[in-house]
Order: sequence, then structure tokens, then C-alpha cells
Amino acid sequence: MFERGAIHRPYFVNRDVALWLHHHMQFPEWSDAAIAAMPETYIREWAAREKVEIDKSYTTEGLESGAHALGPPVPGLTREQLSVFTAGEWPARRTSSFWRAGSRAPLSKWDANRAWPTRASSRLTR
Repeated sequence: MFERGAIHRPYFVNRDVALWLHHHMQFPEWSDAAIAAMPETYIREWAAREKVEIDKSYTTEGLESGAHALGPPVPGLTREQLSVFTAGEWPARRTSSFWRAGSRAPLSKWDANRAWPTRASSRLTR
């Protein structure tokens, strides 16, 4: 499922993954022939055509923009269309977002003596 020279890509969108899913989950509307006949979209060309913003660090061939996604091109959405907050709301919300708030939690608050679950203790019981 991996491609030589690729570093970090969204492999869940490619033909190999669709075939794997079909073989393991038996999707009734899919067949090997149908998956083989599905068009592919080259992400770099799609992003340029649809004017989709991709962080410059992800635009190399080995990363996201080098991926071939299974299926026809979909319309590109802007950050504003994908965002929960408007551009005006975001600065005020930025510091209270889950990631930012969690990443600022001081390590001194971490209980080093906390018992972590073991395999035996994390099993479901009947």
C-alpha cells in the first residue's frame, strides 16, 4: 500500500486501499473490476485547478500533493468553507481551542505516579 519515494501521504484515498477494504469488508456495490475502472485524481493538479491551499511543506511529490486519490475530482473548498469559526472569530477562540489549551498544560501538573492501564486491566469484562 506504500509507494517508493513517498514520505507521508493520505494512503486511505488510493486504489490499493479501496481494494483492501473491498476484500476485507465485501462492499456490495464494489468489485475488483469496478475499483480498477474508477478514475484517479492527482492531488497536485487538482489543488492547482481548484485553488486549494496546501501548506508549502506538503507540496512535494513525496507528500500529500503527490498522492493519487481514487475517484473523480471533487470541488475544492476554501478554508472559510471548512472552518467552524469565521476569520474574525478565530483569533479570540484560538487560545481556547482544545489543542492549544492542552498543549499549554504544564508538565508539573502531570501525576508521574499515575498508574497506567495494563493489557490485563484494560480488557473488557463480561
